[in-house]
Amino acid sequence: MKIVAGLAKVSVPLKADEVDFSAVLVPEPKPQPDVTLRIDAGGVPLKVTFKGKNFRKSMKAVIPGCFVVIQGRLSPGGEILDPGIVLQPPKPAPAPALAPAEAEAAA
Repeated sequence: MKIVAGLAKVSVPLKADEVDFSAVLVPEPKPQPDVTLRIDAGGVPLKVTFKGKNFRKSMKAVIPGCFVVIQGRLSPGGEILDPGIVLQPPKPAPAPALAPAEAEAAA
């Protein structure tokens, strides 16, 4: 069976700690050139281009331990169209479990 669909939507999570975004940050108020990233997603080459001002604004909000998730529509040539960035903050560590005696004392 063959099904014809539009462009697939993709989300590419990147660990902010593993990517050096400082190379593309331009001090304002200089002109903000577009930013093109080339990503190797498990052997699949992807290309994404962001408007400079929007990309840099998002990068200023990055905190250690978060994920930078690039989302958009995947074209046949491996380019992510209409890209957006979502920052996924790190999940807080779960509270340690109390021993039964400590749980009774806390209650």
